[in-house]
Amino acid sequence: IRRLREDARALGYDELTGIELPGEATGLIPDPDWKRLNVGENWSTGDTYIAGIGQGYVLSTPLQVLMSAAIIANDGKQVKPTLLKEVVDADGKVVKTATPTIVKDITKEPVITIFDERGFATSEKKVVESWVVDLVKQAMRKVVVDGTASTIFEGMSIPTAGKTGTAEYCDNVAQANNRCTFGNWPAHAWYVGYAPFDDPEIAVVAFVYNGGEGSTVAAPIVRQVMETYFELKAIDAAK
Repeated sequence: IRRLREDARALGYDELTGIELPGEATGLIPDPDWKRLNVGENWSTGDTYIAGIGQGYVLSTPLQVLMSAAIIANDGKQVKPTLLKEVVDADGKVVKTATPTIVKDITKEPVITIFDERGFATSEKKVVESWVVDLVKQAMRKVVVDGTASTIFEGMSIPTAGKTGTAEYCDNVAQANNRCTFGNWPAHAWYVGYAPFDDPEIAVVAFVYNGGEGSTVAAPIVRQVMETYFELKAIDAAK
């Protein structure tokens, strides 16, 4: 789990993105120390299994999920998210234009702490190998070609890549409505994707609270956003 946590943090989880919004949450990628301090129990193998699919104690914001996909699409480069495109004065004159700020390149900067055989952190760090990023990109492409989102993205003219997500939850709202029944918890619907697959320029995330299946609820939203984006781009180019 400590190594999984390192990989997750390399993709922007468990920390603030720095976007210009108040109250941004850091999310949580837990480890044995966190569980002992906050739950009063030792870490179990089952905890690792559940955390490995983003559930259990794991918490993330839609923006973090979006940024993790953008890092993969950008071949390992993390760009700071921003709401600002440009600043204009009272006369409509552009006085400042936002430029992309690269936070890190995980394939070139050592961001992964190396642990010894006993599970203790060493002073050494390593990069994320570029072949690992490429493999994730291929896997995300297969999701829309012959995976959980293949039906939803069938026939789309622009090749995309993505990942569906169906995350069980049991918050105070679900508890108040007696929905947290053993073996049948409610679920949030997630989908994150980017396009075009071979030359990415847009990444989109859809999170539907209590939406159920990500493949049938969230994925169609992302497809509509992507198609609209490229339609508007074509219209602008024609003008």
